[in-house]
Amino acid sequence: MKSKMNIRRRQFIGMVSSSIISLPRLGVSQDRRFDIRTFSILFTGLKAGQDARAIGAFLAEFMSKGIPFSIEVDIGLEDGGATAPDTDLLRLLDGLVTQYPATAELALCLDGLLEKTPYFQARALYDVRAFADQRLGHLPLDRSEFTRFQTISTGLSPNQTSAGGLRPGGCTVAIYDALDQADLNATLAPSMVMMLPRKSQLDLPEAADAFTAQLFAGLGSGTVVGIDIDALPDDAAEARGIGRSLAEAVNKSRLTAYLLPVLPSEEFRRCCSFLANHTRIFVFIDNAPASAVDWTALRAQASEIYGETCLDIVVPEGQFADGTWFVRRQDGTRLKLGNPGIDTEGAYVNGPVSWLDESKAFWHPDAVAVTRMPEEGAPRPAMPSAMNLCRGDAPPVPDIAFQLLDRSKSLPLEPPEPVTFDATDQADAELAFAYLTRFENATTGMCPATVKELPDAIIPHSELTMWDIGSLILGLLAARELDLIDEDTQVERILRIVDHVPNTKHDGHVVPAAIVSVDTGRMRRDGFDTCDFGRLSVALHFASQQPRLAEACAAKYAEWGVAGLIKDGALVTVTRRGTRSSYWSHCAHYLMRGLTLHGITGARSPYSEAFFGDTEADRLMNLLYAADSIGILSSEPLLMEAVELGASRESEHLIDVFFAALRHEETEYGRLLAPSETPLDAPPWFAYQGLDIGHDHRWSVSFLDSGRSRFEDITGSPHATFSSKAAYLWRAVRPGPFAGRLVEKVRDNGRIAGLGFASGLYLSDYKPLANLTDLNTNSVILQALAQRKKQAGAN
Repeated sequence: MKSKMNIRRRQFIGMVSSSIISLPRLGVSQDRRFDIRTFSILFTGLKAGQDARAIGAFLAEFMSKGIPFSIEVDIGLEDGGATAPDTDLLRLLDGLVTQYPATAELALCLDGLLEKTPYFQARALYDVRAFADQRLGHLPLDRSEFTRFQTISTGLSPNQTSAGGLRPGGCTVAIYDALDQADLNATLAPSMVMMLPRKSQLDLPEAADAFTAQLFAGLGSGTVVGIDIDALPDDAAEARGIGRSLAEAVNKSRLTAYLLPVLPSEEFRRCCSFLANHTRIFVFIDNAPASAVDWTALRAQASEIYGETCLDIVVPEGQFADGTWFVRRQDGTRLKLGNPGIDTEGAYVNGPVSWLDESKAFWHPDAVAVTRMPEEGAPRPAMPSAMNLCRGDAPPVPDIAFQLLDRSKSLPLEPPEPVTFDATDQADAELAFAYLTRFENATTGMCPATVKELPDAIIPHSELTMWDIGSLILGLLAARELDLIDEDTQVERILRIVDHVPNTKHDGHVVPAAIVSVDTGRMRRDGFDTCDFGRLSVALHFASQQPRLAEACAAKYAEWGVAGLIKDGALVTVTRRGTRSSYWSHCAHYLMRGLTLHGITGARSPYSEAFFGDTEADRLMNLLYAADSIGILSSEPLLMEAVELGASRESEHLIDVFFAALRHEETEYGRLLAPSETPLDAPPWFAYQGLDIGHDHRWSVSFLDSGRSRFEDITGSPHATFSSKAAYLWRAVRPGPFAGRLVEKVRDNGRIAGLGFASGLYLSDYKPLANLTDLNTNSVILQALAQRKKQAGAN
């Protein structure tokens, strides 16, 4: 019988190119009308108050007949264990699966696990294992006896979900609820996790009568049959009798040959030899060798002792309260070994751990085999034959956002250097200010949004948004700090600008118009843009800090009734096509802070509302997921907030991740990037560029094509540019060698004599956009240089 089961098992998990598990329909000799397919038994319904002796007697009937099964256990992580089975019962079950690993296993019940992102899948599995270890009395500090769960039970079909975080969280099998779905076979998820559908649920005591060949006629291969033992009596003898009847029903129907053995057993190793197993040996030594030669010699010695070349020599640097080891490799990298998944600090933990010098060593595709370097002359430790050792590290959590966060934490800090403001910086400021003075309109004080210089002409775009006007005002304030303009000239010009901001009305509320003429100050396009208004709000706040501007700025802002356009915590944008909420945008956080400066409350931020979770890492991941859902994360207004208002907690974290991604791009690919929104000198005329958190290519450019948004990989798009203002912003926010190289790239290629700085450089060759410059670029560069001057003065 055993050999028959092995053959069918091997057939069952043969992986075809589509990653779907297939199995021929298997006939039953005594009744050819029914096709029986492989299946597993899952006992469900365990709860607090059930008698451990009765459960043990019930299960003993299955073990005595060699019938493998899984036991669904909800250990009560969410409620502190209040609804979990009693400790005596949990320890009984733990002892059974430890003593009979090929017959019984525990399946942790985590409803909704597959709805989570890969990061939170791995986090949930780490938490539930750690909690189970506490409940089961594991974790002696001298040896880590980590819970060896490898199967989870959940309620959602994987048809709508991802299992990407399960295997890095230590799971090789997921049983999901498919009671109401069509005929489903088991599948092998891309993460190499077996997905088994629970297609039938039986109750006691009727289960014995229902457990017949007919039950399996319409079920798919790999079906899990759930049996609810909630009603199992507390009397051990009575429970044993029910177990005997049910076990005999399995044998009587000749179903044992079609039962899947417990998946994490030796069967799984032998039949799933195609899996990319990553088991490694970590050999602990007390002190690090003095040289690379000594490391090599020690590794050779360990290889000879263990008869394996797949091992790492590591120095343990401590053990946490939960039993997790912190170890250091020869190259200085540090790893955590213990319960697999992501710990409360957001670090990936390799595991599960199996001690080679203990009888409890076990097999798992990603097991970490741990031992100590034996003393000279000591006998060679026995190697468990089931370890199937091979090279390579365990698979990382396949979560792109988590990889970004992890990189931002692990990237080495840049060497400190003093912040200076020198003659070159002042020359940059003078060039940027040239744009604001050369193209000033005598009537309105404004200047064009963009200027294109041709050999025989200057072509201005003489319309401004409220964003542009805000940038102009902030640029003039910065120019005063840079000693480029005297106070009288600055005040007079800002007063002219403020006086020529036209108003319009929407839904009975006065607001500034969307587009204004540089030449007349009249409205060129009706509407109201909330993102642009956020920048104007910040600008008027800082302008009002000057006594001679305070009254005019306050009076102008008082004309507007924008508070009346806040709906459900979001200011409403008004266009010719109607209205839309501004909440789900990267401007919303900056806008909220700008409104608060003027006493307008009630606006919400998607950044702030996404920043929740049990740990700091959880909060950061939720923030990254929210930012990704909004769209490409650009340097603006993220870095503007940092320069003008000081980065908020949420923005500071996003800046860290963004900056680490930029540095990684240079380190790995030799590319300097400074993505932001940029006007172009040819169609499509404008593009948004930035960090694409949720995509493998990391960086995207977005633009309008025939009225529809298009997205391209920034590294291959002809519209991708290196933003001049973004380079200077990064140097103001993260001063150091890397940001200095960004600015030098602009200085080398982006200066346009007498005009200002080029809006950007083509990313393909870092050549400037042909004599195209703009108001926003030059004003923001002035702001960034003024910030640099403050930093230098503070040294």
